[in-house]
Amino acid sequence: MQNPMILAFLVVLLSGCKKGGDENPTDGVSAATAVQQSKGPQAVADVHASKPHFALDPHAPGAGAGLAIRWKDPSGWKRVAPTSAMRKASYEIPAASPEAGPAELAVFYFGPDQGGDVQSNLQRWVGQFQGVEETSIVRTEREANGLKQHVVEVPSGTYSNSMRPGGAGAPQQNHALLGAVVVAPSGKYFFKLTGPQATVKAQRKAFFDLLDSIEGG
Repeated sequence: MQNPMILAFLVVLLSGCKKGGDENPTDGVSAATAVQQSKGPQAVADVHASKPHFALDPHAPGAGAGLAIRWKDPSGWKRVAPTSAMRKASYEIPAASPEAGPAELAVFYFGPDQGGDVQSNLQRWVGQFQGVEETSIVRTEREANGLKQHVVEVPSGTYSNSMRPGGAGAPQQNHALLGAVVVAPSGKYFFKLTGPQATVKAQRKAFFDLLDSIEGG
């Protein structure tokens, strides 16, 4: 005959085990939370370690350039790897037509108090074009978000860039320039857009929208 006290003890023990199973702490929670509850906060970091992490969003304005200023990328412009250490950002700009071909934007920064004076740089860019009527060149002084901007536009000419990696290459006819020097507390930033005349003309508004979006310092 079973001892009544032993039977009562077994009933209470079995009841307690069932209750613990109903309140399983992993029911209805994420795997990461379950790991945290069972192994501590460090385990949560381990759960997420396999997911890619970016210190900077590669699609954010000015991302990856390591600059004190930032800007908004125009729609359709494609960021590409800079072709030289002097370039802090580079873009491929879609062609206005298959016949016209694409353009490019290069952004340069040489450091505080570096890069030369503004007007000398603008004139050097203009000097890379031949067959340009002086009266057709447009120079503009503007300001956006507290930063002074010095802009030059060459509507059409034969372009030859001796600073291009690998040398100047063949002169390129019917090319145009949109250039800007942005003066910030951290120094001067040089934005140089060149390409076939039709493409540069079609992207003029996008270029000025980019200039209007520049902020920081």
